[in-house]
Amino acid sequence: MIGRPVTIVDIARELGISKTTVSSALHGNGRVSEATREQVSEAAERLGYVSNQAAQRLRGSKSQSIGLHLFPNSHARNFYMQFVFGVMEHAADLSLDLTVLTENRWHPRRRSLWADGILVLDPAPNDPFIAESAKAGVPLVAVGALSPEQRGLVRGQYSGGQDLFTGPVLDQLRAEGVRRPAIVTLSKEFAPLWAKEVLDIYLAKMQSLGVHPLVLQTSFWPSADELDQMVEQLGVHADVDGLLVVQQGVAGPLARRYQQRYGHSLWVAALAADPVTEQGVDRLMSVELNAQSFGRKAAKMLTDFIDSEEVAHGGSDGATATGFEARVNHEISLLVPGRAPQLLLPEV
Repeated sequence: MIGRPVTIVDIARELGISKTTVSSALHGNGRVSEATREQVSEAAERLGYVSNQAAQRLRGSKSQSIGLHLFPNSHARNFYMQFVFGVMEHAADLSLDLTVLTENRWHPRRRSLWADGILVLDPAPNDPFIAESAKAGVPLVAVGALSPEQRGLVRGQYSGGQDLFTGPVLDQLRAEGVRRPAIVTLSKEFAPLWAKEVLDIYLAKMQSLGVHPLVLQTSFWPSADELDQMVEQLGVHADVDGLLVVQQGVAGPLARRYQQRYGHSLWVAALAADPVTEQGVDRLMSVELNAQSFGRKAAKMLTDFIDSEEVAHGGSDGATATGFEARVNHEISLLVPGRAPQLLLPEV
């Protein structure tokens, strides 16, 4: 007999299943078999479980919430908004609260990290938020690329796969006849680690082909003047016949300005599709990252870690599991108008 109020962690431990499965069975969410629902319901009744989330927060050390830290200036990009929606859906399925932690690069501040686990989306190199959050002793999952030093501070990494699909996208540009593509990427002060990985892959690819690279750097939200300056630089390099664009929302406006200026189009590959700004652009291929599904899967990775650590340690002593786990989002496809979507990272 348990001498304290029963939690879903107790039910999970009793049945040898995860807290996520117990919560889904109790709340009617998620893919749980009818047999499992009945098993959970029987165990909950036998153990004397009473669902009262607010009371659980007051009597225990767990917040029944997860946190999501967003990359600076990301709030209005479609990918980030869709990613947040996916995290929200998963949190709602488990009756968890979601705290969105925003960042102002120029005015950083200390903050409360009261959450059972935190997703860190697109960490920057030497991101101080990761080091600060690791001290709180809660599971951290980084979404995007990580430096070797950061791997020791987080529980897991869920990658968007840019390091895996950038090469195939460059190959596809070459298959379309592009011989000297330029790359449009973020300036160093704005770039997350995955953008640096993409740049390194591009530079290595150009070196292997004996092609002189052209790197155009811009801000996260390039102004009309910045776009025009890039178009001007492209005109100086007349043999540049294609573009690889790192950040979302830039490929379409840049391609239109180029065509208006020079009277012809060139192949443009966007590493993050943005249908609104890319409509009507000739010779454009874009990577569909399925951000909402991506967010759900990253959030599930985090709650799986929270569940495993609560079951292993009783959910009361604050201990965290050791080890590092990396996963890759495989739900990624290359979109080209008039063609069937091409899966870029098939499951192995």
